[in-house]
Order: sequence, then C-alpha cells, then structure tokens
Amino acid sequence: MSQGDEHEVARETVERFAAGQASAAECSLVVRHLLAGCPTCRAPLVPPPVPLEAYGAPFDRAETAFLKVVAKERAGRLLQELEAHPAEQRELRVRNARRFTSVELAELLAERSVAEARNGPRGAWLAARAAVAAAEGAARAPSTSREAAHDGLARAWSVLGNAHRLRSEVPEAEAAFEVALGFLQRGSGAPGPRAWYCRLLASLRLFRRELAAAHALASEAAALYNRLSDPAGEAAAQILVGVVAIHAGDSSAAFAPLESGMSLAKRCGDEHLWRLAVGNVLHCHIELGQLREAHAMFLAAGALFEFCEEGIVALKWVWTGALVERDLGLLESAAARLVEVREGLLERDLRVEVADVSLDLIGIYLRLGDGAGVLRTVGETLPIYAAVGATRELLATLIELTKMAHQQEKALAALATAAQQIRGLLSEDGG
Repeated sequence: MSQGDEHEVARETVERFAAGQASAAECSLVVRHLLAGCPTCRAPLVPPPVPLEAYGAPFDRAETAFLKVVAKERAGRLLQELEAHPAEQRELRVRNARRFTSVELAELLAERSVAEARNGPRGAWLAARAAVAAAEGAARAPSTSREAAHDGLARAWSVLGNAHRLRSEVPEAEAAFEVALGFLQRGSGAPGPRAWYCRLLASLRLFRRELAAAHALASEAAALYNRLSDPAGEAAAQILVGVVAIHAGDSSAAFAPLESGMSLAKRCGDEHLWRLAVGNVLHCHIELGQLREAHAMFLAAGALFEFCEEGIVALKWVWTGALVERDLGLLESAAARLVEVREGLLERDLRVEVADVSLDLIGIYLRLGDGAGVLRTVGETLPIYAAVGATRELLATLIELTKMAHQQEKALAALATAAQQIRGLLSEDGG
C-alpha cells in the first residue's frame, strides 16, 4: 500500500493491528481509518471465504449437544412426575406410559438407585426396576439408536444387579450382570456404560469375597472415570479399590486409593463419598492398631456425620467409632453405640450387617461380664445365623456363651472361634 493522502495509516501499522500487536493509539487510528471505508486497507483484514460444506460438522455437533440438553431436561421433569407417586407404583407407570420411554430417564433412575442404596436396599431395588423399564421402553422406540438403547440397557441392568446384591440375592445379581454384559457388548463401546458396569460388578465380587476380581474391576472403573473426567465416579471407584485392600487384610495398601478418593470427592463437593473415604481410613487405623490416630480422627470428623441424612453411612460411622472405643477400653460407651447401630440396621432389614455387628456387641458384653446382654443379643441373632447356614455345633457354641459369660477368658476364646466361622458364612452369603 502506498502512503498517499488517502492513506493516513502506514502499511506496518495495519499489519501490527492485524497481528494484535498495535498500541492503543495505533488501534484507534486504524479503526477510524477502516470505518471511513478504505477498501485497500480492509482487504488484508477480511478472512478468506469458508466453503459452505465446512459448516456442517460444527452445526451437527452443536445440534447434538443441544438435543442432549433438551432430552436431559425433559427426563428431569419426568423423574419429578414419577417421584410424586409412591415408589412401588413407578415401574408400572413407566411401563404403561410411552412418554417414559427414554434413555435419559433410565439413566436418571439408575443414578437414583445408586443414591437410594445409601439408605437401604428397597429404594435402590425399586428405582433399578423402574430404570430397566424405562430403558426397555426406549429400546422399542424407533427414534432410539440401537447402540444408545444397548448402552442404556447395560447401565440399567447393572444397577438392578447391584440392587439384588444389596438384598443379598446373589443368584439374581449374577443373572442381572450377565444380561448387562450382553447389552454392553452390543453397545457403543463408550467408556461411560462400561465404567458403571465395572464399578457395580466390583461391589458384587467384593460381596462374594472374590477379591482379585473385585480389585481388577474397581481399578478399571477408576481408569475409565479418569478418561471421562468424572471425579465423582473416579472417587467412588478409588474408594472401592481401598475397601478391597482392607478386606484382603492389607490396610496399609488401602491408604493411597482411599486418600485419592477423598481428594477427588472434596474436589467435586460430594459429601457422601468424602464420608465414605473418611470412614474407611479410620477403619485402616483401627486394623493397624493406630488407636490414638483413630480416636482423634473419629472425634475430629464427628461433625461430618452428625447431621448425615444417609442412614447406613451414619450407622457404619458410629459402628467404627464403637470399635475404637472398645479397643481403648471404653466398653460401656462402645456397647451403647453398638446397640444404636444394631437397632438402626434391624429397622432397615440389613440382616448380614445385623449379624456382624452382633458379634462385636457380644464380645463387649463378655468383657463387661454382662450375662444378660450376651443372652439377649445371642437370642435375637440366632435366627440370622441359622439362616446363613450355621451348623448345629456352631449355634450350640453361641448358646453356650450365655452360660459362661462370667468366665471371660474362656468365653472370649469361644466367641473368637465362632465369630471366624460365622463371618466366613456371612461372606459366602454376601457379607
């Protein structure tokens, strides 16, 4: 560009303006000149024309994202509509109304099932059945792609398997996960449905004491959630890796995944996962005999659980605190806490947990020389022990404990032997 009278701006100034390197004064000068309509100076600043077909892919992506948002919002409204009705009626309503045939609604119901598990198995089971109904309805709809339908069905059947686990229905849980795997293999191959399947199946494998499989599945789920940039999912999977290590008798190895889970849960503001991680870290301190650290942590984190609305989580925290107090010799306080826990678990019909906590309570009553407490707790729990397959000899040993409650050393030795056998039975039953 020559620098005639009609061009008050030098070529170098225009080039600096185009490169974003001009000073404020130069920018002002160039803008005034361009607004005057100089075609020579405007030409190098106008981008080359973009072929019309280049707009297709971005617009398609934008449209897909928009439709997903709309579908999720609609699913949220449908979920609110469903939750206005009793939980027992929701599956039937989903099956009988076409508007509930939605992969997005099935996903929300699956999430609700996992959340309901924090308060007991029944709500989780009902929400999982409704999720399966919504996914099956969506699979029949012509507008749902086959891959999306199979992904939705895999997720829904995974949560149904998890709900059966919570109800100690192991054969039904295994069958549901088999169905989920079949749909997963025909799905899109996206990491999301696979992450759900791995994490929930890991819980079943842990439930059945298949610890190597549980560890592998939980680790895979953590890696998948990391790929998805889903800190809550990754936190849940990392915590599960830690829990598997605890059950394997390696509490030292549990600290790293539990602390990773705690950090992730804190990052995404998930208080439930934070509490879950803290409770398991406390358990590790107890298992390693670090009682001072355990007691300090129990007192420091108490406020986190004091107003917790998730009944099972809060009860397990109190249970863990009771074990700390027991090992510190605070037996009466520990017994009172375990009675509270046992009653809460009975209300929720969690028979495996009731049987387990009863062993701890019997042990404390024996240490206190409280024969009446031993007699009462054994009598109330015998039907559960019998239901999980305790032999007559084992049941007779428990009954015998009530007669030798004041022979503390002998009674505790007998309880230790009986507890080892009973906890083995509870593990086989899903504990």
